[in-house]
Amino acid sequence: MPALTATVFVVPPPSPTASLICVGTPTATWASPSTLLAVTDRRLLWLLDDAVGNRVRSLRFRDTEHAEPDLVWPRRTRARLRVQPRFGGKRWTFSDLRPATAEAIAGHVRAGLPVGRSQH
Repeated sequence: MPALTATVFVVPPPSPTASLICVGTPTATWASPSTLLAVTDRRLLWLLDDAVGNRVRSLRFRDTEHAEPDLVWPRRTRARLRVQPRFGGKRWTFSDLRPATAEAIAGHVRAGLPVGRSQH
């Protein structure tokens, strides 16, 4: 995954005031068991390691309905983060995260939601 980590650093921020909060959290999605998740001050970015095309995907916090972390059965030592887009998109589930990491990412997404938006 070193190539993906380098990719995160060369992605230009959406504006000069954007800052990177978390870089290179390994996770898994239905589309790729080897995914790298990053959180900026305005969006989630994820890079699919084994995809040929459409490798980098993103979701702005303002376009997010809610983000919910939960522990995975049976041992509850790993967590998943479920992110629901606002406009007709399918829910994204990022699995195989540490519980503290999933909770921290969900907290950043909730903090970026507009006032009055559902914050499950």
